[in-house]
Amino acid sequence: MNLIQAKLGVAAVIIVIAAMLLLHHTQHENTVAARFWFDEVTFAVPGFGNTFGGSLSVTERRAIEARARAELENAFAGFGIMFSDEPGARYRVRVQQEFPPRRGWRRFAVAESVSMGTFGGEGSISFVAVASRAIGNAPAGATRAVMIEGIGRGLGRVAAHEFAHQLLHSVNLHASDDVQSYEFLGANRAALFYEPIHWAFADALLLERLGPQL
Repeated sequence: MNLIQAKLGVAAVIIVIAAMLLLHHTQHENTVAARFWFDEVTFAVPGFGNTFGGSLSVTERRAIEARARAELENAFAGFGIMFSDEPGARYRVRVQQEFPPRRGWRRFAVAESVSMGTFGGEGSISFVAVASRAIGNAPAGATRAVMIEGIGRGLGRVAAHEFAHQLLHSVNLHASDDVQSYEFLGANRAALFYEPIHWAFADALLLERLGPQL
């Protein structure tokens, strides 16, 4: 091998390494950042303390948050999106204690989102609304622990639905008649809190929108 061939070989290696680094950087940039957080939630649930002998403990509150985050991660497993509670993400869903009093159909709302297309979106979830439905739809004889799991599970699944609204803003995400799907209309159902759940049709659209997890 002469000097020119050696130099060409080194140059080829450098080009390959640079291409790999560029691809990794591009892939990282293409991962959508999303923020999910609990915004000064007091975790007070009307009637819960009277039924079970006390308000939610710190340990139970942390369990609810952890379950909610795990459910959200599970809903988007395999897609190119990363969730955190850090500010700065284009897509955001927060859990607040409850929505202020409203008129009309909005007084029954569990969550809501505003989509801004490629600019992101903003959503909110009422902790009280979700927790009340989790308790109301609990299986007969459900323990306090089971209901706490149901509350966290419901919050994460409702959040998944809201993020899907923001990401797929032109798609009707209430078109499924499968109660065990994220796209079913209405949160007042036992399946949302206590049964396995899946995407009915939005998974293919989310994969097209987000790409695979890298």
